[in-house]
Amino acid sequence: MMLASVAMFTMTACNKDLGPEYTTPPVIKSVMINPITPAEGEPVTVSAKVTSQYGLSFIGVMYQVEKEGEKVKQLKPTTYGGAKDTSVDYVCAESIPGFPKGTKVVYQVVAQSPYGPLAASSPLECFYVVGETGIKPLPPTPVDPVQ
Repeated sequence: MMLASVAMFTMTACNKDLGPEYTTPPVIKSVMINPITPAEGEPVTVSAKVTSQYGLSFIGVMYQVEKEGEKVKQLKPTTYGGAKDTSVDYVCAESIPGFPKGTKVVYQVVAQSPYGPLAASSPLECFYVVGETGIKPLPPTPVDPVQ
């Protein structure tokens, strides 16, 4: 009887055909900052809606500060402790501290389901420069000349 239990456990542990909960990452949408044009020293709130049909274990905001050639990375997590409520959109709202004028802040919303899949917003679309007005456009994509 014990041998049968061990064999069954081993077969289950070696099963490479995992269900969709192990391969489907959360969906991050509506990433926004407030204020859009932060003044010097003014904190910025990053918010996003995150959906996961298998629940969430983690939502956070990572940001990197670029000032005079120096880069500092920081993670501000909002931990959901293995929440598996699939009936709601989760809302992430984390504050990034204020920085001196001219500081470039690149930020990213990160979310993980309790089963492991991880999702992140695009850092190319998510940045601001303290004291500069407006949302920055994406940099142009380089195109190779056709020969």
